[in-house]
Amino acid sequence: MYVKIPILLVHGEEDRIVPPLHSRYMADELEDNDKVFKYVELESGDHFLSIQRNRHLFFKEMDMFLNQYLKPASKDDAVKAGLTTE
Repeated sequence: MYVKIPILLVHGEEDRIVPPLHSRYMADELEDNDKVFKYVELESGDHFLSIQRNRHLFFKEMDMFLNQYLKPASKDDAVKAGLTTE
């Protein structure tokens, strides 16, 4: 398995578009291959995040995941990307 970056898998347990089994299989493979990942299954969740508590949980999990694995850009990188007015 050629995955080199952390992966966040979030799936609704009642998703009728993409069966949750797909994410469970992916999580199993990631674990078997000692990859960095987090799997979150949303209780009563569907494919569209229709339940408000699941939307909140999804954004909370995504925020924690990104904060953990994304490095803050240096000021030089931000200037190069045009993200500052300097």
